[in-house]
Amino acid sequence: MIFNSLGLLLVATTLLQLLHHGTGQDCKLADENVKEIMIEQLKNDCLKKGYESSLTGCEAEGEPKLNKKQRKKCDKTEKKLEACDANCEGKTLNSLQSSIYTLLVIYYSLT
Repeated sequence: MIFNSLGLLLVATTLLQLLHHGTGQDCKLADENVKEIMIEQLKNDCLKKGYESSLTGCEAEGEPKLNKKQRKKCDKTEKKLEACDANCEGKTLNSLQSSIYTLLVIYYSLT
């Protein structure tokens, strides 16, 4: 019973904090289609030319063949996608969805 109340309190408090602070404040790509287009751009213009990305599932293909200007463009694209919690593995989760999922896992593990 104590764990149930504690878990529910934890979930409620965290959701209120998320709603109060807002989500995706760093993400400047509001439209999901724009994210998908930018991921494809990263894959075609950067990863296929050997760009080493830190995004999940984004693997470089072969040796780096980018000049300084191309690398800078890839860095900018990656930074925008990173702020939106994007990855190369398929659908992206925004920070609110990700937080809610984590909270639900914690809550159900306590009950």
